[in-house]
Amino acid sequence: MQLAIYDRERTICDCFKYRTKLDREMFNKALKAYVADKNKNLITLSSYAKKMRVYKKMMDVMEVLLNC
Repeated sequence: MQLAIYDRERTICDCFKYRTKLDREMFNKALKAYVADKNKNLITLSSYAKKMRVYKKMMDVMEVLLNC
């Protein structure tokens, strides 16, 4: 059995990709934790989001969280 390990940016993109399958509270906690993380890499997050085709959805939410 293989277990894929991803970085935090990929995990956030996965949250957006599978948003309808995730518990809303878990989704919100993941985003808030990422926004509060001092080691976040928004350039990498943006790149992954574009490749995974969740960029627009992600930007709509992240703009609000990052500007608070």
